[in-house]
Amino acid sequence: MYVLTTKKTNNSWEIEKSLFYIEEAFRIFEIAYYTIMKLYTTIIQGMHNLFFILACTFSCTPPPASKTDTHTTTRVDSLLQKVKYETIDTLKIKTLQHAFEAANSITQDSAKLIAYTKLGYAAATERDSTLFLKTSTIGYRLAEKLRDTLAMADIHWNYGMYYLSQSDYERSYIHYHNAWQFFENRNDYYAGKMLYNMAYITGRIKDYTGAEKLLFEAIPIFERLKKDKQLYYCYNHLGAIYENLKEYDEALLHYQMALDYLEHVTPATLYLQDTRNNIGLLYQKLGQQQTAIALFTKALKTPNLYAIDPALYARLLDNKTYSRFLQGNSTEIEKSFLKALHIRDSLHHTAGQLVSHLHLARFYLQQQDSTKAFAYAQQAYTLGSETLLRRDALRALLLLAEIRPEQKAPYLKKHIALTKAIQAEERQVRQKFTKIQFETERYIEENKQLLRDKIWSIAAGAAISVILILLFITFRQRAKNKLLAFESQQQRANEQIYLLTLKQQANLEKGRMEERRRIAEDLHDGILARLFGMRLNWEFLRVKGTPTILKKHWEHLTTLQEIEGDIRNLSHDLKHELAKTDTHYIKTLETLVDKWRSLGGFTCTFKAIPRTHWEALDSYTKVNLYRVIEEALHNVTKHAEATNVTVKLIAGPHANRLEISDNGKGFTPKFTTKGIGIKNMSSRAEKINGRFLMDSDPDTGTHIIITFPKT
Repeated sequence: MYVLTTKKTNNSWEIEKSLFYIEEAFRIFEIAYYTIMKLYTTIIQGMHNLFFILACTFSCTPPPASKTDTHTTTRVDSLLQKVKYETIDTLKIKTLQHAFEAANSITQDSAKLIAYTKLGYAAATERDSTLFLKTSTIGYRLAEKLRDTLAMADIHWNYGMYYLSQSDYERSYIHYHNAWQFFENRNDYYAGKMLYNMAYITGRIKDYTGAEKLLFEAIPIFERLKKDKQLYYCYNHLGAIYENLKEYDEALLHYQMALDYLEHVTPATLYLQDTRNNIGLLYQKLGQQQTAIALFTKALKTPNLYAIDPALYARLLDNKTYSRFLQGNSTEIEKSFLKALHIRDSLHHTAGQLVSHLHLARFYLQQQDSTKAFAYAQQAYTLGSETLLRRDALRALLLLAEIRPEQKAPYLKKHIALTKAIQAEERQVRQKFTKIQFETERYIEENKQLLRDKIWSIAAGAAISVILILLFITFRQRAKNKLLAFESQQQRANEQIYLLTLKQQANLEKGRMEERRRIAEDLHDGILARLFGMRLNWEFLRVKGTPTILKKHWEHLTTLQEIEGDIRNLSHDLKHELAKTDTHYIKTLETLVDKWRSLGGFTCTFKAIPRTHWEALDSYTKVNLYRVIEEALHNVTKHAEATNVTVKLIAGPHANRLEISDNGKGFTPKFTTKGIGIKNMSSRAEKINGRFLMDSDPDTGTHIIITFPKT
């Protein structure tokens, strides 16, 4: 996803705001002009032209959408619904692009505007900057053309959400403010939502008074409309504001009011536990650790909380452990702190990681383990300095000064410098927000004279935007091409490695077989022949002696004959084993089948007829057949829901054949031929001069056949 990281200068930002307000001025002037002209026409014509007015009204009504547009709109909605449940980011972006292409083909402007608005929201949610900016720009122009103020407001809303996700609070606030201006006299509910969003942003920059004012403007709207969930949000945010202002009684009161409204919200489980966490933190700050622990414990007992929201679970666990630590309880404190940190590390939750490091540093300092305490405090300072969590970095500096008293002065100096920087930055942002309303009106008045230059400004901006977009698309396409080339090269390299591995195994096996053959021949032709000759000569010796000595003589000859038999049998066994050793490829395929049988939970029959024929294939053909079988079994496991699978390797009189069948749910091939897996199997069949055939039916399953010539 493309994220703009270059900071703008003050001059460029002022120019951008000027252009924005010029556009707003032109829009207001245009609306006023058409309103006056419409009123004038109505007064002149009066009742004498009533039928004419009605006719005009009907003629101006948008024509009903064509069947093609209706089908396309339905497809856009279907693609956007698919994005919600897609888990792979690249597929999400690809699906959004398909939805954009479909939206472009809609002919009716009003239907196209609705599609662009939905698409802009989805792109902002998925943080696809390129698609979001493209759809929002086109959609806003279309909304202006149709004079659809609600659509304009909706697009500003999307812009506000997008810039908020980028932590660009200033731009986000401007767009939420513009959306609120549109909604103010048209839709109270959405106007209240914009007020809440602006309050959230002002709270983020520590302008608690401004946030409080905005929330108290939103609350009467939601009370009148009986929107309990939004009222919960407002009072919960007020509780957080008063807590930051250290007005703890007011904070507790508003948290409780939030819980009262939450009783009418379904489902409310996560909201309830989140508020309990906030109240628990408040009691923690008041030193009432037992009450805080009880709240944290109650929230942690929520069924499946870890599976539903692991971040909330880690937050509750860490806060409970810290309250127990502050209470003086030492049982499993370290273990619980580390467990919470581990969860946050796995989620890459920077704010949570920072808090966990601070708590662990405080714990190890109390345990007089200054080495660990310093390490965790230093890590917390690093995290806070590298992100927007610089107030937590201040806490880390104070803790470092406490851990290393000999370096207290440098740490406190850093603390003072960082405090000044934060205060200056927040003061500057608050001043900008305070002036936004005033600047809006002032710029509208001051820039009316620039209406003549609007076309040139828009043209220049559009040209620059087009150039930037084209450059971005070009660089992005080059990057994609390089990535595809690299993946292709890597795949070829992997195949070469696999081929070399097979050749090496074959050479090792050949050497082992030759060694066995040599040993068998040496035993049979050398040692056995010599023993036989020695025994034969020994038998013809005229040995004299007592009967006992003669008996021993013949016993030794018999033993020698038995040794000859053992050596002969061993030689034959070694040669017999040579016929069994050349089956490692079939065993490899059987291992592959067993693996997917276990993963997919289906019964799988594997046959290779005859086995020796398939062992004699060249390594390149073996590799491609192996990959085809692997891909097919992967598809069966992932999609088919089959209970029985058959894999056959059959050597015919003129050609070889691979057959793979399953009794799964199948699919309609014409809608699935573009899958990368099917393309890969077809490509591998072509590599061995073969032919790939696939037949699938939802009732009978899937059947794959690859035929290739004998070599």
